This record gives sequence, structure tokens and C-alpha cells, in this order.
Amino acid sequence: MGTSAGVGYSEHRDPTQAGKNAAHMAMEKSGSTQPDFVFVFATVGYNQQELIRSIRAATSGAPLSGCSGEGIITREIVAETNFCVSVMVINSDELRFNNACVKETGRRTDIAGEQLAAELAPYLSADNIACFILADGLNFDFDPFLASFEKAVQRDPPLPVFGGLASDNWTSRKTYQYHNDDVFSEGIACVIMSGKGNIAWGINHGCVPVGGKRTITRSKDNIIYEIDGIPVLEVMKDYFEDDWRNQWNKMSLNLCLGFKTPEHIRQGYEEYIIRYMMGKDDQDGHVTIQSDVRDGTD
Repeated sequence: MGTSAGVGYSEHRDPTQAGKNAAHMAMEKSGSTQPDFVFVFATVGYNQQELIRSIRAATSGAPLSGCSGEGIITREIVAETNFCVSVMVINSDELRFNNACVKETGRRTDIAGEQLAAELAPYLSADNIACFILADGLNFDFDPFLASFEKAVQRDPPLPVFGGLASDNWTSRKTYQYHNDDVFSEGIACVIMSGKGNIAWGINHGCVPVGGKRTITRSKDNIIYEIDGIPVLEVMKDYFEDDWRNQWNKMSLNLCLGFKTPEHIRQGYEEYIIRYMMGKDDQDGHVTIQSDVRDGTD
């Protein structure tokens, strides 16, 4: 049989109908009526639980993982509305897909890394190919997570980690992660792929540098307090409109932080690693990004 996959989508506003339509389209394209595994990505206008319940019913309860996003992209459509869902179904006698999750991670993503490694322990084997992480984008700090996860998994070389962060409709209020029948927030959905296969990957972005080089001068973990010795929120005035503090969600979409790509990973990346500022604290005077940073970083 090999491996077959199909992708379906829907922009129907009713969650039950949207989930059913997207799942049936995916199965029709894959030529399957009983998938081995299901990936789901959807926007937040839907009742998330009803949407996932509909997809599970349409795919005969196949294992499912996914998360919410700002939009969906398929071969046929790019949609950024509050009501769109995409479903991928996979059938294979070459690959295995096992899923796990961790809930209520809060901001202790180091502990979440250990917990997820324990959940994945039954599925770890010599033929593991990759691990896909889909985490809450509003509270996730990647570096301590990865360090604790790799330490707990104890693989040499480390298991390749791919994935992304769940988002909402740019209000930065609540994202959703999907694991089988469960829909939750502040957590991690994970899939480990094993068997006979290879991974091809690429990274790209649409950002371009603006202004001159700046240096992080005071920070802690993934929180930045000062740039070039100036409070970070004062620095932002150079790039934003006068009313930017009251339009943070809009402004932060158009300005990310770009750090020089470390030498040990530069071959597969572009010149800069892009980091979204997922939050700010006016009282404490800091911004938060989704990975750790050190003082002296350009």
C-alpha cells in the first residue's frame, strides 16, 4: 500500500458541517474511508469541541492531533477568516503515528518537556523519524522545553523536532490544542512518526531588516527589559505609531525581532531567526518572546 494522504477543507460556519465536509474531502482525496491518523488545523470562530467531535465521527475515531491557527493553507485555498478548517488524513503500512499531550503547562515549559517525554516513552524506538510539537503560542518558551525534553528522551543524535505554535485570530487571548477527543488550552499536542521514511524540511519568512543593529542589554529567559541600555518599550517608539500601546496586537504583527542565526544551524536557515513578541507588560516594562535570549545578543 505504501503511504497515502489527503487534505480537505471547509469554510462552512457551522462547526459540525465544517468538520464533516473537510474530513470527507480529505478521505475522498486519499482514497480511504478509515484513516490511520488525522491532523487538524482550524480557526477560532468555531465551537472547537463540536468541530473536533464532528471530525472524529467522520474519520471513525482515528487518532487525531492539531491546533488552532490564524488561518489555513492548502493547495486549493488560503483562508484567514474566523471560520475555516483543514484536515489531513494519512494511511500507511510504512509509517506509524502515535500521539500524546500535556495539559496545563503554564509557563513552566521545562517541566512540560519532561512530562511530554514520559508520555511518549511507550512509543520511543530505533525507527523513530521525527516528533511534531503543537504548543500554545501564548505561553510557550521553546528553549527550556527542548532542553528538558531532549534530556529526558536521551536520544543520540536527538530526535528531530518540528511543528509550530497554536494561535488565535490575533487577539492573543486563547489558543486551542487538539488530542483525539480533547480540546484544551495552555498545553502541547504531540505526534511521533516512526517507520520507514525520510524527512524533508524548509524554513522561510517574509520579514526584512529595518533600522540598524541593536543589542539586548537586559533580559531574563524569554523576557526582554532593555535594548541598547534603553527600556524596551521606549525603543518601540522608534518603530510604531503614536498610539501603539493601545494597538499592540496590530503593531506586533508588523514588527518582529530578528536575531542572527547561530552558526551551528545556519546552513538550513536564513540569515535571521524571527521571533514574535507575544506580549508586553506596561507596568514592568518588558516584552515576551517565544524563546530564551541572553544579554549581548544582537
